[in-house]
This record gives sequence, structure tokens and C-alpha cells, in this order.
Amino acid sequence: MTTNRRALTWVVALLACAASLTTAPAALLSDTELYLDPNDVPLAVYDKVFLPDLAAANTHTWPADLDPVTTAQIVPMIRPGDYADDYAYSQSDYLYAPNVDYTADLTAGELTTTFLEGGLYHVQVTRQSGAAEIFAIFAQAWFGPGAEEQKTKPDKPVTIPDADLYIVSESPKPDPPVADKDDPTGYEDLAVKVLTANKGADKVKRAKSVQDAIKLINQLEGTGKHVELVGHGTAGGISLGGGFTANLVPTGFVGTTAKAFATAIKDKKITLTHISCNTGAGTDGQEYAKELEDNGVTDSLAYDSEVIFYENSKGGYLAVPHNASGKQIPEPATLTLMLLAASTLTRRAA
Repeated sequence: MTTNRRALTWVVALLACAASLTTAPAALLSDTELYLDPNDVPLAVYDKVFLPDLAAANTHTWPADLDPVTTAQIVPMIRPGDYADDYAYSQSDYLYAPNVDYTADLTAGELTTTFLEGGLYHVQVTRQSGAAEIFAIFAQAWFGPGAEEQKTKPDKPVTIPDADLYIVSESPKPDPPVADKDDPTGYEDLAVKVLTANKGADKVKRAKSVQDAIKLINQLEGTGKHVELVGHGTAGGISLGGGFTANLVPTGFVGTTAKAFATAIKDKKITLTHISCNTGAGTDGQEYAKELEDNGVTDSLAYDSEVIFYENSKGGYLAVPHNASGKQIPEPATLTLMLLAASTLTRRAA
């Protein structure tokens, strides 16, 4: 009986020890330990982690393996504003707060990050060997085709311009299916959610083709309205439902030229903004704007770099790279738009 009692005592002790290990408090890194200067994250192609639905999965883990993690630093979205290249950042410039909106638990060489708000985060992971690597975390966001090859750096929100009508591309679902990160429809659906939350459902319409967009514009009452086209872009063009309106429609795609598109809506005398990546970039972007404005569009505006929608607890936002300097362009009709230098809305000079 004594022997059995001693054995039972040892078992209870071992179970208690195991329980204490499994319920040990998380080794959360402090705000100071987590700080990463946005200037230390240059524009580059980083390995990416996609968390498109934070309600389903909001963590990512880097295991210790044979080279334990020793520290981690995170830069989230930056607050809206104008930031020069030599601006001295602090965590007060962050849109999200460490250990409130995101955390990093470093226990026994294993790093687990948790994200509670949608946006682009860059996580620098340093290991015992001294090796350090930066990862781009897309939380509550989609990028679309070619996501893995996209260059990133810390983003900041910008105001979504007011418009009379937002026409969002409705591309066909890929067949065969592709991963969420490469599915163009995920980004388009997210844009609808963010625009609806910010601007109202009555202003947001879908277009399965360029012709759908033309029809929606021509159905507007009166003239001089402001319309925003939302879709995936390329220098000098935008995709609408899998078709393009562009200077030169890409090989293998259907669509119409910028001249034909503008001519079809010229009676409406609209201001046209493109919320799409790179549509206003370079010579192609300038020529695209010129074709639209020469053939009936009053003003054509387009970003000349990547833009992306993110969803968060306040409904979501549109974002561009953090160190773009901002200036105002003349107000078309009743609208004021933000012009950004490195990720900017460009317009043809009058």
C-alpha cells in the first residue's frame, strides 16, 4: 500500500509539472523589442504570408528548428501623412499599436505572431545564427495574380475619393481554381466590401465587362459626374471583368481601346478615376490619360504604383506606400483628390 501511495504521489507531481508547463504565460515581446523602422524595410520582394480571413486564422508561427528565433520586430501600417525619405519614425506613427493590435510570442526559440487588425505587416525574424529575414504579412487582404512576385514596403491608408459611382470589376472565377492569393476575384470582392462600408451600397456597382461599365456610366443622370473604376491594373490600362480598356489590349485578353471607351461615354463628360495598380505609370499611363481626355473624358486620373484595399474593424481602407509625399490637385467638380508622388494619381497637363 505504501509503495502504491508513493507511486501515485509521483504521478500526481508529474502531471502537475506538465500542467504548469502547458499553462505557462506567453513570452510576449515588449513594445520596444517589437519596434522596426519603416526605413529599414526597403521596397523588395519578401516571402509572403496570406491571412485573408482573420476570423478564421490570425496567427503565423516560425518554428525553432535547428536555429532558434532570438528576436522579432514588426512594422504595421503607417498613419496617413506625408513622410520624407529621411523622416525619423517612431511607434506613434504606426496605425496599429503593438501588444494591442498585434503581438509576438517568443518561447523556446519559436515565434508566433498574432494580428487582430487588417493590413500589411512586415516582420523581421532574427535567429541564433545571426540570420535575419523580413516577411510580408497580408492580413485581411488579397493581392491577386502574381502576388508572390510583388515588391512591398510599409503602406499607409489614403482617403478614397468621393464619387457618384464606383464600378468594381467582376472577373470570372478561375477554372481550374487557384489559391486565394492568386484569385483576382478575392481582391475585387474585398474592394466591394470596403467601398460599401465607406461610401454606401447604392453607389457601388459591378461590371463583368468593359461594355457593362460603359452601360452603367451612360445610365447616370445628367453630366459632369465623377466615376471610379476599380480593378486590377497595368501601365496604361485597367481590367474590368477580365476584359481591358487600355492603349493596347494585352495579348490573349478581350476589351476595347481607351479611345473607343472614351468615345462611348463622351456625352456624359465625366471625371474618371482608376483605383488600380500602375494604370497611370510611365509613358503608357500618360498616353492612356491623353487618349481618354482627347476623346470625351473631362479628366482622367490613375495611380502610378500599387494600391491595395484592406479590411479592418472600421470597415477598411485603401492604401499606398508609406513614404509617398502628398499634394492636392485642382478640384474637379465637387471633388478633391490626393495626388501622391511615388504612388500618385497622375493627370495629363492641360
